[in-house]
Amino acid sequence: MTDVGRWLRDADPLAGDEAPSLSPLDKQAMRRAMLTALEARTTAPQLWPHPLAMAATVALTLATGVVVGHRLPPPRETQPGARLHSSVDTHAENVAALARRQL
Repeated sequence: MTDVGRWLRDADPLAGDEAPSLSPLDKQAMRRAMLTALEARTTAPQLWPHPLAMAATVALTLATGVVVGHRLPPPRETQPGARLHSSVDTHAENVAALARRQL
């Protein structure tokens, strides 16, 4: 089995370059700058809206449904004067109407 780490070291274009390393003072200055930036960071915004916004959205949706429901005409079965009957009676009437139809 081949060693992937060896492949990576062999393919490294900067492996032969001897760059000078940072001085201990530069390392500490960089570490201090990173820690300062960490303390000064701001928090990310919340993914979920505030509970008040959620409650207002639900209330607005329900109110819209009620208003639209009152503006729509009622279904034909529940209009005033319409006869209420069971599905068995409706099925029997449909069968009788089909029997009387002439093709």
